[in-house]
Formats: sequence, C-alpha cells, structure tokens
Amino acid sequence: MQNKDVLRPVLEPLLTEARGLLASEPGIEERVGVLLRIARAEATLGQPDAAKKTRAEAVALARTLPASDPKLSPMLWPSVAIAHEDAGDSATAKALFAEGVSRAQKLKEAERRFYGLAWLALYQASPKNAAAAKATMALAVKSAPAVAASPDGQFMQTSLLGEVGAFAAAKARLLASKRDPANTILSLGNLATKQAKTGDKAGAKATLAEAMKRNQTIKSELERRMTQSILLGYAVQVGDAASAKKLAGTDPKARQSVAEALAETGDTDGAKALSSEPSAALVYALASKGKVADAQKEAERVLADPGSTTMQDEPIRLLGAIAAAQAKAGDTTGASATLEQARKRITDDKTFGDKRLVLTASLIESIVTGGKRDR
Repeated sequence: MQNKDVLRPVLEPLLTEARGLLASEPGIEERVGVLLRIARAEATLGQPDAAKKTRAEAVALARTLPASDPKLSPMLWPSVAIAHEDAGDSATAKALFAEGVSRAQKLKEAERRFYGLAWLALYQASPKNAAAAKATMALAVKSAPAVAASPDGQFMQTSLLGEVGAFAAAKARLLASKRDPANTILSLGNLATKQAKTGDKAGAKATLAEAMKRNQTIKSELERRMTQSILLGYAVQVGDAASAKKLAGTDPKARQSVAEALAETGDTDGAKALSSEPSAALVYALASKGKVADAQKEAERVLADPGSTTMQDEPIRLLGAIAAAQAKAGDTTGASATLEQARKRITDDKTFGDKRLVLTASLIESIVTGGKRDR
C-alpha cells in the first residue's frame, strides 16, 4: 500500500482542521506558510490539482503584503517560490523568483533591499540554477554595496558559493573572513558537508580538517569545546564517523553531538550507544525505520525533559513522526491515539498565545516528512 493511502486517514482530518483555523490567524505570513504545508500534504495524498490550487492561494495571499512592510520577513517570497520548485513546477518558480527580485529591488532601505535579494539568491541556489542565483546575488551587491561589504553581507555571498558548488571559492573566502572565528569555523564545517553530498569526500575531509585545525586557535576552552562538538557532528556527515567517535572521547557533549549526527544518517544503534541525553533526532530516525516502540520510548524521554527541545513545535513533530510510522505499519488505532496526544498539546500550549494553526501545520508537515523541517 502506498504512503498516500496509509496516510490519508491521518492527514485528511488535520487538513480540514488547519483550513478551519486559517481565518482565525491574523498573521498573513503565518497563513502563507500553513497553506504551503497543506499543499505539500495534498501532493503527498496524490491530489496534485488540489495542491496546485493551494499553492496559488498562498501566492495570492503573499501578494497582499506590500514589500515595504517593515515586518515582512525576507524569507517569505523565497519560500513561496521554492515551494513551486520543490513541487516540480519550475516555470512558476522561475516567474515567482523574478517577481520577488522586482519587489525586493523597490525597497528603500539598503539593508532590507540587500537581504531581500540575497535570500532570494540563496533559495534559488543549486548547481543547475547557479547562473540565476549568482545574478540575483550580483543585484543584491549592486543595490547595496555598503551592506554587501559588511561581514554578514560577505557571509551571505560566501554561502551562495557553497550552495552552487563553487567550493574552492567559498573556502577561500571563509579562510579570509573577518567574522567571528567560531562562526567561520562552523561555516567551514558546514561547507564540508555540502562537498560530501556531491561525492567529493576527499575535498570534504580536507575542508573539515582545516576547520578542526582553526578550532584549536580559539582561546576560550568552553567555546573551543562547543565548536568542536559541532564539528564532530559534521565529521559524521562527511563519512568519517570513526574519527568523530575517537575524538569525542568521554566528553558527554561531544559524544551527544556525534550521536545526533549518527541518528540523522540512520545509524540508530550507533546513536543509542553514544547518546546520554534524550534525543529528538533519534526519535525521528527510529520512526523512519518503523521501530515504533523504540521511537515512543525515546519520545517519552524527550517529552519528559523540556530542556531537550528548543523549538516550540518539537513535541508536536515528534508525535507526528510516530503517528506516521504507526499508520504505515497498519496500526490505525495507535496512530489515532498518538494524534490525540498531539492535539491536546496543541490546544494546551499557550506559550506564545493561540498558536493552534501553526502547530497543527507543524504536525501535518511532520507526518509528511517524518519529522524533517521544510526549508
């Protein structure tokens, strides 16, 4: 049985609930984001026409927000465009990116103009769209040269090089960067993971080795240990788990970072062996492998320890991933019970006021993706 069939009883009631809550949400950006998640769920259920209509609804709503609105996030328009790209509608995505560029160029404030264009470039970025993404970033630089010359502006341009596969250029810029050393080191580590994804394992390991070397120059021991822990997670991602485990030694934080990375690669046994803290990543990995009982046990540990999550919607996402795994295993009763737990948490959570709509949307997304967040 295909996913669209087993997930239909789980997703369709939630889509109806989300639709019913849309009118009660005053934030237009929030509503746009929810519509995009609904559209993705509709596509998952094998409803391409409904998904296309919902994406069009999101675009129409986004257009009601004037680009000059000071509260407008620079990520709104890129997210609308990339949703169409991810759905396979490249023609509409291209037109929306062009519209986003036009809107951003009209912004009066130099900083908002630069970041509006720069974020569009980053969302456009991929090896196949390299030329378009670089052209958009060039417009950002030309439109606000002073902002582009700032450390953060330079970082955005460097990030683009990594996204389009210009690794040597990105690495050279990072090594010459005057940003905070820890951020530069972590950016090198992140760049290594991008290299690894293209198959350049040797280059990835060399970039990561440079990051590790530079990390030793950080004077603060606490900061140095924190950045190394993150770098060890990157080492797992580039395919060097053995070295990561060895370097982690007995340091609990370093071992936990390696465990989280192992979980994200699907190595649940390796993650469990190193993990000393409740791990949301392990829940998602276990659920994705159909190990429902183990995922539930780990989720109970996470949910019992508020300090183990940093995002408001994480508990909801954990339950969504488990419900999806139960549905795929044919346990509709268990999936329904898990969803009721999620609904109760959504209703009871008043941390930032009434966020039933956005939390319901997170639940929907988690069921579709197994817990992974959209861009």
